[in-house]
Amino acid sequence: YCPGLRQRLGSLAAERGMELRIPFSTELAVTAFEMLAEGMGVTVLPLSFQARASRRQLVSRTIEDYEEVAKVGAVWREGSELSPLAQSFIERFRLKIGRGRD
Repeated sequence: YCPGLRQRLGSLAAERGMELRIPFSTELAVTAFEMLAEGMGVTVLPLSFQARASRRQLVSRTIEDYEEVAKVGAVWREGSELSPLAQSFIERFRLKIGRGRD
C-alpha cells in the first residue's frame, strides 16, 4: 500500500506527454495478477513481485527512472521471545535504515 502512488505515476506520465488511464484498480496483488493473466492491462507493483510474475508467465519490467519509498516495520506475535537470529536481523535493519520506534 502506497498512498499517493496513483498521483505520482500520473505526474510521471504527464511529464512524458502521456495520459494515465486506470479503468480497473485493486490493492490486492493476487487480484492484480488474475487481472493481468486475463489481459486486463498493466499494473505497478514492488520489485519483490517480479518472481511471482514470471511464474505466472507475465512480463515484468523495472521502471528505471522512478523510485518509491515506503515505510516498513517488523511484526511478531505479542508475548513471544525473538530468537537471536531475529533480534540480529531487526538490529541490522535498524542500523541500515535508521533507528525505528520500538
